[in-house]
Amino acid sequence: MQGNALTVLLSGKKYLLLQGPMGPFFNDVAEWLESLGRNAVNVVFNGGDRFYCRHRQYLAYYQTPKEFPGWLRDLHRQYDFDTILCFGDCRPLHKEAKRWAKSKGIRFLAFEEGYLRPQFITVEEGGVNAYSSLPARSGFLS
Repeated sequence: MQGNALTVLLSGKKYLLLQGPMGPFFNDVAEWLESLGRNAVNVVFNGGDRFYCRHRQYLAYYQTPKEFPGWLRDLHRQYDFDTILCFGDCRPLHKEAKRWAKSKGIRFLAFEEGYLRPQFITVEEGGVNAYSSLPARSGFLS
């Protein structure tokens, strides 16, 4: 990610949060963003997502992955989000969201379990793991 991760994360005004890790993390992220004056909507894909989503604004998506880009397009017309957040960028629906966001110039940030420190969360613009902007060679750490 170019620049400070927190600065990039907070550069949006309207957020769409896709599937997060199991637990209340994305619910907490949405509430934190709103406490900072941003708008946030969580998307739930299954009963587990719904169970952990206590956020007052959520949308349920139960269609196929193939229909997801059209659903995002229609949603974007109603809720002009400028940033998509997800946990992991290789889940089928997250891949679709990433591709769609890139084609529309919408910021896409992915969270992942910490690369270098256990019990931490990493966030990067554009993707994580193999799609990370971190150098592929470990020499940059020394």
